[in-house]
Amino acid sequence: MAFPRIQITALSALAAVPLFLSCESTGKPLEAPAVTVMNHGGLLAVSPADIVIAPVQDLSLGAVAPREELRQAFQQGLVSRRYSPLALDYVDAKLVDAAFVAGSLREEAVLEIQVLAWDMSLWDLHSAVSVEVRARLVNSAAAEGEPLWGANFTKRLNLSSERHTSPTQALVMGRAAQMVAAELLAVLPARNPVPGGN
Repeated sequence: MAFPRIQITALSALAAVPLFLSCESTGKPLEAPAVTVMNHGGLLAVSPADIVIAPVQDLSLGAVAPREELRQAFQQGLVSRRYSPLALDYVDAKLVDAAFVAGSLREEAVLEIQVLAWDMSLWDLHSAVSVEVRARLVNSAAAEGEPLWGANFTKRLNLSSERHTSPTQALVMGRAAQMVAAELLAVLPARNPVPGGN
């Protein structure tokens, strides 16, 4: 049965009301998730415990990312997820040409961290930093470094409150590193130690 044109117009207007109200209630479009999981299929099968955190690769423009603070933040975060990251000083003593050779410390996995962007252009005016960081956990026993888990973090960090309460910019960047590590590791499945196992 064909509807009159006026009735069709009315129905179309009613159908648009929920969409309009939804946009009106939020006030802004939905943002994309800050963290995107890229791989996690092999993690449960291998269930690594001892993990080496490789030196952070800073590929950002100007290489201004807080690399050591990021590495330390990921170390603390792994502990909270019930993993056993090796001491950073111990790992650094085994570096060859500033790189780590997988398996040299009998670890079960290596956490690789890459900073793809650490944009400070909004810092002076808005106390904000736009960052993109990628983390990847690879199997030390696999010849090609089989990926066990990986995630990508992209977000503009608002650090105005930290800037007003911290005496130095280095401390603020340390806090930013903690934010990045916390959000990335929040999507890493927590380890479930087996009684009597590792």
